[in-house]
Amino acid sequence: MDTVSDQKDALVALGLAAVGFVLLVVSTTSPDYGLPLMQKDRLIWSATRVIPALSWLSIAGILVLVRGAVLWTSAAFAFAISLLAGSIVASFGAPFGFSFMPMMGSITYYALTTALLCLTIRNPVAAGILALVLLMLQVLTDVLAHLVTGVLQIAC
Repeated sequence: MDTVSDQKDALVALGLAAVGFVLLVVSTTSPDYGLPLMQKDRLIWSATRVIPALSWLSIAGILVLVRGAVLWTSAAFAFAISLLAGSIVASFGAPFGFSFMPMMGSITYYALTTALLCLTIRNPVAAGILALVLLMLQVLTDVLAHLVTGVLQIAC
């Protein structure tokens, strides 16, 4: 196994995931997610989506560089577990008026980010368990970012 080659492949995957996520954000609007916002809030909403996602992908890149060994089976297992969990939760909690394709695109990107974060986990079962925790942390980070920027507001 060529560690340097695997690291390069993983970093390319991270870069492609980052570009793909930015394209997803640019190509979707808030009503696609059942969240009608005023046009002036579009840039804030987009930044609120991109910054946390790129931060998580940056952490994955640092882990790949620091830990060295890349295990694609762990990433695949983490992807499958988080995609399944995200789909189940979204089927029960998606807001009224959402569009299916953008929502599934976002769920897939949560799962992909989770998989990339688990690239250096030696045990695929441990990666699957960690994937559930990382998925919850990503969602929590996104919700907090939306609350802090004022895009989402909780009625008291």
